[in-house]
Amino acid sequence: HTWNNKVAHLRAIFNFGMEQKLLPHTENPFNNAVVKKEKKKKKILSESQINRINLLMGKFAEDERTQVTPKGGRCALYPTWYWSTVLATL
Repeated sequence: HTWNNKVAHLRAIFNFGMEQKLLPHTENPFNNAVVKKEKKKKKILSESQINRINLLMGKFAEDERTQVTPKGGRCALYPTWYWSTVLATL
């Protein structure tokens, strides 16, 4: 839960308490207690990065076709057809 979410719940509970005369307060202290949402920077790849990834995937696909085992053994980019499809959707 975020801070703003918790404050919204506290504000509602406090309002209920004031409406039901369970609290002596006339003003809700949570009315102005909000934090502005931070603008998140989009996670994007540059065209250069995408080109490098595609070249690397092409190399892995060729190694897979010729059944060359990569240094260090099989990696998480296999099967390359699957990951190439995933990358094409980005």
